Amino acid sequence: MDPRWPLYLLRSSEHHRPLFPGLQSLYIMSLSDLAIFTGFSAVLTTESLRVELDVRSMGQYNDYVSLSLIYFARERALNLKRLEFAHFSSLEVTSSISTLDTLTSLSLTISNTMTADGLKCLERLALLEYLNIEHNHDSHNVEGDGFQFPSSRDLPTITSQASSFPNLQTLVVKAPGKTQFLVASLLSPTGLETVTMNVINDNFKYDYRHIALVPFAAAIHTKRNRKLKSLEIQWNSALFKPEASNTLRNDVEYSDLKPFLTGLWSLRNVTRLKVVRVPWCPLDIVLQILKILPSLQSLKELHFVARRATMDELILPPLSALEDIAKYNLRLEILAINMDTSIIPPVPSVFISTHDLQVMCLYPFKLGVDATPFPTDETSRLARYIDRLFPKLESLTRYWSPKPKKAAYRAWVGVEKIVRTFQEVRAWQAAADAAEQLTVPS
Repeated sequence: MDPRWPLYLLRSSEHHRPLFPGLQSLYIMSLSDLAIFTGFSAVLTTESLRVELDVRSMGQYNDYVSLSLIYFARERALNLKRLEFAHFSSLEVTSSISTLDTLTSLSLTISNTMTADGLKCLERLALLEYLNIEHNHDSHNVEGDGFQFPSSRDLPTITSQASSFPNLQTLVVKAPGKTQFLVASLLSPTGLETVTMNVINDNFKYDYRHIALVPFAAAIHTKRNRKLKSLEIQWNSALFKPEASNTLRNDVEYSDLKPFLTGLWSLRNVTRLKVVRVPWCPLDIVLQILKILPSLQSLKELHFVARRATMDELILPPLSALEDIAKYNLRLEILAINMDTSIIPPVPSVFISTHDLQVMCLYPFKLGVDATPFPTDETSRLARYIDRLFPKLESLTRYWSPKPKKAAYRAWVGVEKIVRTFQEVRAWQAAADAAEQLTVPS
């Protein structure tokens, strides 16, 4: 765009007359003169602005246009509430965005190294209720850019610092572990209700110490946001190889999960906890999660599907661990968790459950693509045990692929069918008993 256009728009007596006075939402994805000119005029009345330019081809020019648009919006767009800004490379753009003090929702996709200054400036946005940060670039070494690797001893200082973002309720971060930690430690909100951490890595030469930063970041969020209702942590990378991170084995710096676990334990209002495909150094992580589960009385949905961070195998809980869930987590409706199904315990003879669990998915230790379905007698015993604990169960296969070659699905669909048979028999018996009572003379 010719640099004279912004000067014209700012100085022209026509700048207060937008092209589309009733426009509420504006999406800019082109650098053509017409698109930019239209955007500068239409932004005056819009409440929602989305800017997505191609930083790969014209990075510096994109930033020039972005800065001009933000400046114009700050001066003229008094109704702007929601902003999505994607693919910019200059930290100056982040600083400029932080001056848009009318924003209540902000989504940023950053294509450069994330720094503390670039994050801290966002604290000026005191009205923010929703913040989404996607960071698709990071140094491969976690100690690059002056970053010092934290330890659990640093967390009390971080979690006790003054709060920012008094109105922020939802935080979504899609980034490597280093950025996850920076966002948690620097932005420091205390009123969050929803936290979503999508952990990514962007290169085969990934520094696997990022693994340890994810529990640290989660610990900060849970310790500072005691009213958290939803916590989701997903590892979105197929590149992870346990053999590449074997150096983390038995290192207390990476295996101390006490801050993370005590943070989870304190979440009395959490209704949804989803931690999926995250690599863990402690081999008994699933057992430790089950120990704190009785304290999470409000929990309705639990997904805790771990994978190993090193070549050592995870230690999985036995099926009998389901009995405590049936007794103490009475509001649970969905359960997906790693569990050893090799030994089926006897059906509880005293405990009679009325639990409302609807969906359950158990991830056995060695049940994969090449596994075979449970033997007939084992299938029946497993179904009877599950049915006694969760008599209203609707599905054991929702999260398994139904493809014929997927042995996990074939194994659990057999158990599911028998569970349904038990439910049908109970329903028939209840109907028969009710009918008999109606026919008994008074």
